[in-house]
Amino acid sequence: MLTGRAAARLSFWPDIPVSQITLSVPAKRQAAPGIALARERIPAELIFWRGPLCLTAPALTALDLVPDVGGEGIDRALLSGRVTLADMHRALELTPRRRGNGVRRMLLHDSWSEPWSEAERRLHALLRVAGIGGWRANVEVWVGGLRFSIDVEFDGLMLGIEVDGYSVHGPGQWAQYQRDRRKWSLLTSAGWRLLHFTWHQLSDEPDWVVATIVSSIDLARAARASGSAVRRRRGRSAT
Repeated sequence: MLTGRAAARLSFWPDIPVSQITLSVPAKRQAAPGIALARERIPAELIFWRGPLCLTAPALTALDLVPDVGGEGIDRALLSGRVTLADMHRALELTPRRRGNGVRRMLLHDSWSEPWSEAERRLHALLRVAGIGGWRANVEVWVGGLRFSIDVEFDGLMLGIEVDGYSVHGPGQWAQYQRDRRKWSLLTSAGWRLLHFTWHQLSDEPDWVVATIVSSIDLARAARASGSAVRRRRGRSAT
């Protein structure tokens, strides 16, 4: 049975590099060059077939990748739509004695807001540690007849956070660069405040990131209160 990166490539992560094939086998066998074997029995519920190929189900594959790529496998699986958090919790339940399950369980707990990247996962963790609530992840909004997704949105404040990855906005990503600038301009023209943070800032300057978010929330709340007061005054004048 194919496992790890090879299984991920065939199920939910088509461009993951595979330098070595890993296989799960029920009995001890001699491995061929370029192949690593692990002796274990996989529950039938976690077996997935891709044509004639047998591989671990996407939920278990994502969890198996944790020692290799951290939470990125979980994020990629969720983003593909092939796996839900419930599927991965079930896979963990069916394989209770595997080494590293503590870390897998922790990452699943951190995935309740369904981050789409390691950078978003880090942002969510910063928000939770700082005790900042009232936010939702990957929220869809409509502006000018167009639908956009905001990485993090604060309810009722028209305040959002975007995580800017170099691989998405760097050289060779001209079309994505243009789409994002249109998105940010349209959202700003509709009254949104958008904060932008990079992986470097989230990793190396977390205190500054949190302070910036907190001050922006305070400003957004003050603006909302001011707008409400103006509307009340106008309402009294009209009567």
